Amino acid sequence: MQRLAGDQSVEYAEAVAAAARSVDIVRTQYLSGLTDFQRYLDSQRALTQQQDQLATSQGQVVRNLIALNKALGGGWRSDSEDPDLATTAESAETEPS
Repeated sequence: MQRLAGDQSVEYAEAVAAAARSVDIVRTQYLSGLTDFQRYLDSQRALTQQQDQLATSQGQVVRNLIALNKALGGGWRSDSEDPDLATTAESAETEPS
């Protein structure tokens, strides 16, 4: 069963939080001399990858919402494209203050 993009974003956010905790732990271990710098770099790399996946997932959620809006006939127009908005704007400009 395919997961929803919103559910994936939640899972990625949890993964980012876990990776950030891992970076903190490894940093403390490195500063205490219990591990080498390579392990610290690896944990940083994993955090960056998780953050990238989260951003990609969040972007996909937005693209899906836009596609849904368009599919349902939604959209927007600028003032110059919508005659009702243009008429309203012109009448507001010509009325005396």
